[in-house]
Amino acid sequence: MSIALAIGIFVVSLFMIIMIHELGHFISMKRAGVIVEEFGLGMPFLGPRSRIFAREWRGTTYSVYLLLIGAFVKGVGEDDPDIPDGLMSKGPWTRMVVFAAGPVANVFLALVILTAFFAVQDEYAEIVSDGLMVIEVYEDKPAQEAGMVPGDIILQVGDQDIRNEDDLEDAINLNDGAAKTFLLDRNGESIQVNVEPEYNSSYGRYMIGVLLSFGIVTNVEENSPADIASIEQGDVIIAIDGEVVYSHETLSEALASVDNTETDVRLQRGDEHVDVELELSSENPQAIGVSTRWVDNVHIETMRHPLWKAPIRAGDHIINLPSQIINAIPYMMENPDLAVVGPVGAGHLAVVTWDYFGPISSLYLIGLVSLGIAIFNFLPVPPLDGGGILVALLEGIRGGKRVSPQVLRTAYAIGFALLMGLMVFVFYNDFARLIRGEKFNLDA
Repeated sequence: MSIALAIGIFVVSLFMIIMIHELGHFISMKRAGVIVEEFGLGMPFLGPRSRIFAREWRGTTYSVYLLLIGAFVKGVGEDDPDIPDGLMSKGPWTRMVVFAAGPVANVFLALVILTAFFAVQDEYAEIVSDGLMVIEVYEDKPAQEAGMVPGDIILQVGDQDIRNEDDLEDAINLNDGAAKTFLLDRNGESIQVNVEPEYNSSYGRYMIGVLLSFGIVTNVEENSPADIASIEQGDVIIAIDGEVVYSHETLSEALASVDNTETDVRLQRGDEHVDVELELSSENPQAIGVSTRWVDNVHIETMRHPLWKAPIRAGDHIINLPSQIINAIPYMMENPDLAVVGPVGAGHLAVVTWDYFGPISSLYLIGLVSLGIAIFNFLPVPPLDGGGILVALLEGIRGGKRVSPQVLRTAYAIGFALLMGLMVFVFYNDFARLIRGEKFNLDA
């Protein structure tokens, strides 16, 4: 029953996403004075005969079709600049707004849906402690100038107790990054230092120039398993055999749970993650030959995000998604059949996500689909909206001089062929994935 419900919700949501996209075009065309002949819900594959409802109001026919998939807007003069009050008769900047309105509407919808998701999201677990350990101090940064050194534990900033990195970030940025007094634990001794944070334009916030963790390797015995595995003093043990390590207790538990004498260890070494293979002693797997120091009282707490942060977190997701897509391009090029997902694959993912994370996950997936459609439509390829924006931009730069109709026809023909090829490739991969029984890996 849940599978049918998940598919139903996804189909309805996809219809809503497309409708909002076309509604953006419709509103912008009306405001620009373009005559809109029809705003339709559904696809008129059989022409007017498949229309089940129609009503004309203020010169526009509002209709519903039997095949209720998607939506469309039909304006006059979409390819003829000589038709009065047609789309192509408008100036290039007006047309840019009309073309952009659909994707922008999808971005706005994604913001609303993701805000709702973060507002009602269930409780989440977070690692907290009685401070944060400095594992690296960057040169010529405020922390170094203030005399902070690796191994210092930041206990307080001003009157704010530091239990996680969010606490530290909030404290540093308080009062527009004004100078703060840091209470540190240095080898059991409490000391205070004054730090004046430095604004980092890349991150859009004040920073002090440190790398943080909950613990650090303080010594490695010579010829020990850790030494042979190239674990070094100053490393941070992040995980053992996939088990997250954040305290002395979790380090011991992770070592005890290893089934084989060889296991993978993930380390943080400066700004990089390093993976090594550790060979354990069959007699005493706990004795790997390292000494470690950890922050006191490191544990997992169940927490909730404040409601007012929901739109901020949604905005962060929207802003960061394009850069995440760019960073994922090498993976997509290496495994295009696994990286590219179409409507069928997205529906499959909706079912898997529903079963794995619960019904509330549908909001997150729908928000990402809306945002993905917006990004896709912004691609500067005719006949996508981005192609129309590109043509209008070129004409605007040229002072309104029109692009040759022959050039436009050629560009649209090539773009249409590329999109059809992409569509065939995507649908083929979606169905092939289902036939092969491949599952989406949500543990990564």
